[in-house]
Amino acid sequence: GRFNLADPVKLVAGARVTDFTQKDVTDTGWYNYDMRESGVVTPYAGLVVDVAPHISLYGSYASIFQAQSAKDASERTLPPEEGQTYEIGAKGEFFDKRLNASVAYFWMRTDNTAEEVGLTDNGESIYQAVKTATRRGYELELSGELARGWQAQGSYVMNSSSLSTDSTTPKHQFKLGTTYRIATRPLQGLTLGGTARWQGAISTSRGSATLGQNAYWLFDLMARYEITRQLSVSANVSNVFDKHYYAGVTNFTTQGLFYTWGAPRSLNVSLRYNF
Repeated sequence: GRFNLADPVKLVAGARVTDFTQKDVTDTGWYNYDMRESGVVTPYAGLVVDVAPHISLYGSYASIFQAQSAKDASERTLPPEEGQTYEIGAKGEFFDKRLNASVAYFWMRTDNTAEEVGLTDNGESIYQAVKTATRRGYELELSGELARGWQAQGSYVMNSSSLSTDSTTPKHQFKLGTTYRIATRPLQGLTLGGTARWQGAISTSRGSATLGQNAYWLFDLMARYEITRQLSVSANVSNVFDKHYYAGVTNFTTQGLFYTWGAPRSLNVSLRYNF
């Protein structure tokens, strides 16, 4: 529901009701678990205040109920994740809507958050349920039209948590992307673009041993040509310089330190037709 409390003040409120059933049957015919939840209510509310013709402040609250399939060392599925999340921020439009800007701060508290702690003999992940896990951070974003046909978007995100695996997730991430659509012949209908992605360092330790990945940049390129109004062909190159990096590092307390390689350079070509 949307409610106008006053000319500059709007309230957005809602709720979800969940009935949930999940079973796991082994090949021996008995249940590893039989989980049931009935009538779980997760409310949501947000308040938006227009402080200027093109600037709004907002605050929101939401309850969390998220079923999950993660299992512990005994092959039992963890109970649903539950908690609350809060967010405050501001949004604005400037220069006749050619520039959009937003800033937000969020805070989240959850119970039964799944945290990976090891591997089974057949290579499946083992998780533990963490109580009173907190996560918080903020995000800045700018997007708009720099000139006719030239679009750009940039964002910066910082996040942190109380989980013991916090260091394996980058606290700082930055992204800047741009596209330019050529409007004159002979290249009319051609759009060129590029994206730069940066993230901070990640690491994990076990005793005196440390496995980490320093901060790194990745660059992507794209091109799209509109053959007709309905038909277009696109090409996307990810990780243009074929950067070698660890996409993830993990400390499995019983098996040791593990890493996952990031995706190498790749090319994707596609043809699209709109009916």
